[in-house]
Formats: sequence, C-alpha cells, structure tokens
Amino acid sequence: MRCNMRIIEAVFESMFFERCTVIAPKSVKMHYGISTRNYRSNKAKAVEWTRDFMEANPDVFPEQVRSNFTAPQKRDDMADALLLVMYYLDTYSNQNSVLECPQRAPDVTLN
Repeated sequence: MRCNMRIIEAVFESMFFERCTVIAPKSVKMHYGISTRNYRSNKAKAVEWTRDFMEANPDVFPEQVRSNFTAPQKRDDMADALLLVMYYLDTYSNQNSVLECPQRAPDVTLN
C-alpha cells in the first residue's frame, strides 16, 4: 500500500508541480509534538489533538463535521487531514491564524 501512495504522490507532484508542496508526515508530527515513533500511537495522538482543537474552536466546525468526527470510522484519517492543513497554514501560508491550537507537548528525553 505504501508503494502505491508514493506513486500517487509522484503523479500529483508531476501534474501540479508549480502548485504542489510535498510535506513529510514526520514533519507534521514533530511540529505539533505528537510523534511517538509508533504508528498506532501517532494515530491516537492525532485524534486526541484534533478533538482538543475542535473543542477549542467550536465555531469553526459545523455540527455535521463535529458529529462525523465522533463516529469511529476514519477518525484518524480526518485528524491527519486537519493536521496537514494546519501545518501548511502554520509553515507555508502568509495568513495569520486566529485559531487556538492545543499546546505542543514538551520534548521528552529518554534516559
């Protein structure tokens, strides 16, 4: 599956080269302090971050979107999509965001 996604990424990048920005998932996770170096834990952290973000900014999301997010199916994919958009706005956009983001987790050092 991962190979297929790389092919799709390359096709999009070649078709929309002038408007395409490839963003590494690790960059997004590190930016928001939710990287756990474990796929399932990262997904859970993304869902938790998104839930906190939606609670902090209730007027941004219509009720239908909030109710769709509470459904158990594809919640992690919706969380990843929101994280990707927020990362793009934080790092590449020249617009100032007035949205409240959950606090970044402090860096943890392992002994």
